[in-house]
Amino acid sequence: MFRNVALLALAEAIAALTFDGTGQIRALSSSSSADVGCLANDGSWTTSDTECGTFTGTREDDSTDFIISSTSGPCTLVDYATFECASGLEALTFWAWAGIVDDYDVLAYGETVTFSSPVDPSEELAPIRPYHTEDSKPWIHLGWAAL
Repeated sequence: MFRNVALLALAEAIAALTFDGTGQIRALSSSSSADVGCLANDGSWTTSDTECGTFTGTREDDSTDFIISSTSGPCTLVDYATFECASGLEALTFWAWAGIVDDYDVLAYGETVTFSSPVDPSEELAPIRPYHTEDSKPWIHLGWAAL
């Protein structure tokens, strides 16, 4: 069973060719796929479109792997725990998964495709991390919107 899921994920990843060029990273509810905000340049989640960052995705050769940066710097999972973009960080290699959310490819790292925040993004810029069940919903997927 796991092998079939892994093969399906690989096929979907191969089909996902977004996260290349300039775009925004949209926060998409994992339960309804509704757009619930975006990431700011520092990698935090906001519900204010005026705070949305501009990101650059750079594919590695012809593969499905890519790195992301913003005007704040390269993006990574700091200590593999918090998504952040800042100068001085080493860019992490991500991949995209198609088919989870309609009309978007979803950012993935390893088996992580769902993120959450311990704070309410409608009240402040919210740090995001691979989802924790104790975090309030919505849990989110990160989708690419080309500019």
